[in-house]
Amino acid sequence: MRGAAAAAAMLLAALTAGGCGYTVRRGAVVGVKAIAVPTFGNETHEHLLEAKVTSAVMRELVFDGSVRVADAGLADALLEGTVVNFERLPSTLGADDTDVEEYRVRVTVTFSLRLQGASEALWKEEGVWGDATYHLTGALARGEEEALEDALRDLARKVVEKTVRRW
Repeated sequence: MRGAAAAAAMLLAALTAGGCGYTVRRGAVVGVKAIAVPTFGNETHEHLLEAKVTSAVMRELVFDGSVRVADAGLADALLEGTVVNFERLPSTLGADDTDVEEYRVRVTVTFSLRLQGASEALWKEEGVWGDATYHLTGALARGEEEALEDALRDLARKVVEKTVRRW
């Protein structure tokens, strides 16, 4: 038991020693300090969904703080994406199995990170989605727009997490 504790202490000392270069801080791809997020494309029939997704991703990047959000001309990299699917699905049926009591909205995107001036993406993620539910009646009743905002926040967190975790 003492040997394991001593080994763990030595490993911790080695990792925290000055000059070792080890860090748990999220950083950036070398040289990437600012990212632009051009308006996402939209392959759905939902009007202005691309603008809502783009805004949510930009807000989440600012909140995360790992990189600065900048205009395309000033950015080191571009986070580009497309909204590929929007679903409104019955989630819970009433007692008679015909009335829908709860719906689920889901927004799915594909996105990639490309260095400024490069023709090829560094990486690409497909099928990333965010979702939320809403009730039509009762104490938990709320509209689809409120649920969509929650789904977009969920989606944006996933997009930013997948972006900064790669660094």
